[in-house]
Amino acid sequence: MSAACSGTTNSSAAPVPAAIVVRGTDATRGLGCGTGAGDVYKYVAIATAAGQPLGRGVYDCFADATFIRPNVPFYSTVEVSLFVYSQPAFTSSQGQIEAAGVDRTALARTAPTWTAACTATYLPDVETFAACARPTADASSDAGTASAAVVVSLTSLPKEAGTVSCNTDFTGVRGSFRTSTGTTGDLAARPCRPDPSGPSALVVEPLEAGVDVVVEVELLADAPADAGAGAAPVVIGATTCRAKTSAGLTSSAVCDAVR
Repeated sequence: MSAACSGTTNSSAAPVPAAIVVRGTDATRGLGCGTGAGDVYKYVAIATAAGQPLGRGVYDCFADATFIRPNVPFYSTVEVSLFVYSQPAFTSSQGQIEAAGVDRTALARTAPTWTAACTATYLPDVETFAACARPTADASSDAGTASAAVVVSLTSLPKEAGTVSCNTDFTGVRGSFRTSTGTTGDLAARPCRPDPSGPSALVVEPLEAGVDVVVEVELLADAPADAGAGAAPVVIGATTCRAKTSAGLTSSAVCDAVR
């Protein structure tokens, strides 16, 4: 199990260890950083791959969560679950938070104020920034009926040899989803990174809790210049992604190789 510690990226003068990084700004996106009841005070980050824990850390709201050299092969998909607390919530549950360790179910019972899910592909010799969904208010007190969401990271999708990435290999996405209870929906075409300063991720919400979700994603490229103004984007690949939802949480989808 690798150690998790907070901090900033390494200077260019020193070798950069392979790592997964969750930016503190992702844990506080849309929220404040401080000690007020509506501010993020601290957050817990747990990294897993294929359901196996890789590390955990507790971080101040302004700090990045960094998992250096996690014990998984390169190009593995790493999921990072964020349990985000206001100061009152963290103080009242601190003992339970410490006792929970890397048990995500136990942490969900500590009444985090918000939760979020992040994904990243573990790459050699670089610090990879995870793509994170916006933190949402926790609804564990109403776990039977709380809505849920699924996030598909577009930072790096697997293919037979290597990966494809947003804005490098494709510029947009569209698709559809279906759940095990028969709910379906279309996902309109949109840029793979709608906010240039934000993560490249596709979020499907709201969804029922406790269901299996399949997301069909088409990767789009701009139409050729000779196609004329207003020409539709071109489909250059597709993938199928799957996740199981949990009440009040955003679940990370695992995607097949792009075909």
